[in-house]
Amino acid sequence: MQRGTVEQRGKSWVVRFNIKVLDAHGTEKWISKACRLTEVGGAYRTAASVRKLADAEIVKHASATISRPTSTKTLKAFIEQDFLPHIKATRKPSTYASRAY
Repeated sequence: MQRGTVEQRGKSWVVRFNIKVLDAHGTEKWISKACRLTEVGGAYRTAASVRKLADAEIVKHASATISRPTSTKTLKAFIEQDFLPHIKATRKPSTYASRAY
């Protein structure tokens, strides 16, 4: 996991990092992001004191770009529970019986 760069901009702490996203054509590209973390002062006087906030922000954005499977069904379960009953219901019995699905 990347760490990003924590810097002070005015009276705020900001983290800059890069994330990989898919564009409209489905190709991957890197974009830069900058997120405001908190105001300078109190418990957050140094960049090191803001590091935990920065890491959490990077993980939040990075996990949103990772594709997750929409189903955890195995191929065998899909064929037995979904595909074959659908074929049987939509095909003539002679056609279904003659196919080696």
